[in-house]
Amino acid sequence: MKKLIGFLVIVFVLGGIWLAMSGSKSSTSPVANVGAVDSLPVLTTPWIEVKASTTVSLFNPTTNVLVVQAKTGDLLTPPVRIEVAKKGGAVLHFPDGSQARLDAGTILTLTEASYQKESHSLRAQFTLAIGRIWSKVIDLATPESVWEVQTSNAVATVRGTAFSVSADAKKQSKVYTAENAVTVATINPDTKERTKVATALVEVGKQIDITDTIARTVEKQGTSTLKVVSAPASLLADVWVKDNGTRDAQLDTQVAELKQEGLTGDALRVKLETKVREEYQIVIEPIKQEEKAEPQADAKPTVEPAILKPEAVKQVPKATEQTVIGTKPIVSTATPKQLDVNTKSDLTNINEGDRVQFTAVLMLSDGTTRDVTAETMWKVIGPIGNIVKPGILATQLDANSQELGEGSGSIIATWTDNKSGEGFLGKSPIFKVKFAPTDAGGPAI
Repeated sequence: MKKLIGFLVIVFVLGGIWLAMSGSKSSTSPVANVGAVDSLPVLTTPWIEVKASTTVSLFNPTTNVLVVQAKTGDLLTPPVRIEVAKKGGAVLHFPDGSQARLDAGTILTLTEASYQKESHSLRAQFTLAIGRIWSKVIDLATPESVWEVQTSNAVATVRGTAFSVSADAKKQSKVYTAENAVTVATINPDTKERTKVATALVEVGKQIDITDTIARTVEKQGTSTLKVVSAPASLLADVWVKDNGTRDAQLDTQVAELKQEGLTGDALRVKLETKVREEYQIVIEPIKQEEKAEPQADAKPTVEPAILKPEAVKQVPKATEQTVIGTKPIVSTATPKQLDVNTKSDLTNINEGDRVQFTAVLMLSDGTTRDVTAETMWKVIGPIGNIVKPGILATQLDANSQELGEGSGSIIATWTDNKSGEGFLGKSPIFKVKFAPTDAGGPAI
């Protein structure tokens, strides 16, 4: 917790120092090199981010056969049932930048997920059995687009908003809206058909609770039985809600940055999602994964499931934590203590257009060090450029800094211990990047 608080304080202080030095208001630089996103293929299905120390299992929902234990970067081909362990969580990243965040203990089936670049249409449909899903939906621009979350007795439909849907063991469904509005209809728990006679509009800060009894009554009494109320203080103070609100704000900032670059519509949405992929430093590469024939107790013998053999988005390989002596490996017991960000470059003489290489070095409890540059998340504070590869900064000033003749900033690296889930922060000194105009008066390339 102390490290997390320290990280937030450092980011705040660095941001304040940069503002003071630049004398102008400007957004934090994107994590990834937006100019290079065209080199990455445009996805048509979502990929999954698995939180540290979390197990996420993917099942064929028809046969109950375990397909694979998911890893960050796995592409999802519906229908697929996703089961999150009781600790941690997962995030589904969609091709347009929208996100579905799953809480610990959630069981959910992704029944449809597709993105049509030609028509700019996104279709995403979920069936929530138990747990919580937070949807952050980028504005859906076409009539063909749809984003729906369904439980046993309710369905929430949106076009561009942020909202949470939960379902518990007692079949009580709750829908809370954080942005814009959500349309909620009931589902008859007996016939499994959607009720057409009544819907409720759940606006910002509001919540609706639906039970099987309410869903059955709606068809008889209409909308009067659907009561939308103000979200209780206990919900607003919930860590899940507050954390997702923070993540939504970060995503909104990224959208604002892309709009400042002149991007709109489909171009903005595609580059937003691709930018996230670059942030995770992952590349698209098909791999073969064999399904594991581990049917549940109530599953019937079947032929090989029709569900995907998922492609995966491979992460940069991580360094081993073993020391090899002869042919017998000895597992190191040293624990991480500190993360340092180093560079051989002269940070007092950096010009726009230069590429600066940083390394992330992990200090261990036994006094040894380990280079974790490829495993580290890199961020840029200040309008000084973008991270284009792990540890490599391509310097580029924004318009305000070019007018001032220089920009100031810093590089921040975060590394997470997969064993303990503990995060470590390293940062470079604050340095300046000088404006280097070309003969034509533009920035150096």
